[in-house]
Amino acid sequence: MSYSESPITISNGRSKATLRILIVDNQGDSSQHLGRLLLSEPNITVVGVAKNILETFEIIPKVTPDVVIIDIDVPAINSYNLIRRINNNFPKIKIIVLTEENQSNQINQALSLGAKGFILKNCQIEEIRNTLYTLTCDHSDDTKLQLPVEQDPEPVTAISKYNSSALAVVPVTNNNLPVLVAEREDWSGATKDLLDALPRLWTRGLLYFLIISTGIIVPWSVLTKVDETGTARGRLEPKDQVIRLDAPVAGKIAEINVKEGDVVKKGAILAQLGSEVANTELEQLQAKVSGLQTRLGQLELMKSQSLTTLDTKEQETQSRLQEKESQIKQAQQNFDTLQALYESQKGEKQAQIEQAKQEINSSIAARKEAEVALTGAQEKAKRYQLAFKQGVIAQDRFLDVQQEAKQNQERLAQATSALEQAKLRLKEQENSYQNLIKKSAAEIEQAKLRLEEQQSSDQTLASSGKLEQLQTKEGIQEIESQITTVTSEIAQTEKEIQSSKFELKQRELIAPGDGTVFHILAKGKGTVVQPGERMIEIAPKNSTLILKAQIPPTDSGFIKQGMPVKIKFDAYPFQDYGVNEGTLISISPDSKVTETSQGQVESYEIKVALDQPYIIDQGKRIALTPGQTATAEIIIRQRRVIDFFLDPFRKLQKDGIKL
Repeated sequence: MSYSESPITISNGRSKATLRILIVDNQGDSSQHLGRLLLSEPNITVVGVAKNILETFEIIPKVTPDVVIIDIDVPAINSYNLIRRINNNFPKIKIIVLTEENQSNQINQALSLGAKGFILKNCQIEEIRNTLYTLTCDHSDDTKLQLPVEQDPEPVTAISKYNSSALAVVPVTNNNLPVLVAEREDWSGATKDLLDALPRLWTRGLLYFLIISTGIIVPWSVLTKVDETGTARGRLEPKDQVIRLDAPVAGKIAEINVKEGDVVKKGAILAQLGSEVANTELEQLQAKVSGLQTRLGQLELMKSQSLTTLDTKEQETQSRLQEKESQIKQAQQNFDTLQALYESQKGEKQAQIEQAKQEINSSIAARKEAEVALTGAQEKAKRYQLAFKQGVIAQDRFLDVQQEAKQNQERLAQATSALEQAKLRLKEQENSYQNLIKKSAAEIEQAKLRLEEQQSSDQTLASSGKLEQLQTKEGIQEIESQITTVTSEIAQTEKEIQSSKFELKQRELIAPGDGTVFHILAKGKGTVVQPGERMIEIAPKNSTLILKAQIPPTDSGFIKQGMPVKIKFDAYPFQDYGVNEGTLISISPDSKVTETSQGQVESYEIKVALDQPYIIDQGKRIALTPGQTATAEIIIRQRRVIDFFLDPFRKLQKDGIKL
């Protein structure tokens, strides 16, 4: 018996009550067309139009519609979800779907979710009216029993062909369409007992479902095998030997100029240690050298002055000797005339003595003036030397001041020499005067004695000149000894300066070659490091990357070298970038114990060679860098699905129940 032959009566009569309709459509065309058609119906009222699920559930409690018409052709509304929710929350509200032609699959799905019927968008008002009144007919007085009957060849819930102008009201149930039979009261007692003894339909369906499911799942679980994988965590490391840089000296880290993953060139400064003390020592040594060089210059000047003095004294001694010889000859020649010339020469000699005294006074004044000028020039030279070191004045200006000081020094030497000559002249005049008096007062008989005295004086003068020359030479030797000492100190201090500069250079951690910063062990700025303490590790340039990871002992028993490995990098989610392939190349022979926050963890170290050292993102290659973390998955064995269900029972059989 088909649905079209069902005894349901379709009434075309109009109900006296107004039928309240809510339309759900966010496009507007369908709702406006449907609203215009229903506007002429006196017993039908469109109480609202909703554009989405939220508005629908806000409007329903306010307007309490009898029928909700939903346009299922609008994907933005999610019509099927809306049908199910209205059917669950408002079971008394009838649902009709509005659709285009040739959409039987969508109609069937809507009917299965709780829709009571459907109408086409190009139908006429008469067809809509008949569908609404047919749907809202009251069948509450029906008391006939509904039993499942044999399925029709073409059940009404599968709508495959219909006319473009057709409308349908389809009852939705999970069973085949029911038929109405005779009322229960007309049946015999045996029939009623038989019907009551039959199991309920849902219990029989559940039993059939369990039997069929068991018949399918058990063979599938026995025949199907799944891969059991072992997981290892690790990070990328260079396959070649890592360049390890240690702290050359003890100190506090002043700056770390790189971070992990940076590419560095040979000679790049990676980190710097604090150098305040070393800089202070270097400045002190440089100041010491400067002072020693100044002292050396003074000693050189003193030596030069002493040599000049020695030459002057030698000349003076020679001059005196010559003068004495001349005086002796003159005494012999003028012995006879001394007495006669005594009175005339006496005044002349006195005038000469006064003139010599004036020359001495002038020389003393000139010497004092030269000393004052030299002192001022030396102080000025010191100030300009300090300004030159500080970079305030130019070198030419500093050299001019030094030259001026040397000129004043020479001027002082000349003034001193002039004073000594003036004194000698005074002494000569006085001696001459005395000699004149003696010669004048002496008799001719004493001429021989006077001559001998002059000869003795000549010898004394020669001896004293030699003694002065010897003393001057000793002073020069002492100055030369001081010069040697100062020169040695300067050389030693310069060596200390070079050593201090080398120590400052050691406080810079320099890359010995090209590569990538693999690991920074130094904790950061301000950390104190000891000599030999590891600071930075660099992966050599063009070094092949491998994944070094730790695998639990429970997963290590079945792995072997050469097994394929799937690698998932933490920085590149495999859902977006895929999984990299690799090959297991090494397994540690012994396990290692690592201290963690959960205690000691035992693991084996494995090494995995990458098939490709890059990640592909939208056709572009992103190079992998040392230090990136990843998870390695290794297929250690294959197991049947049923083994996972049987393992607890096997363990229970082996170990028993432990209380």
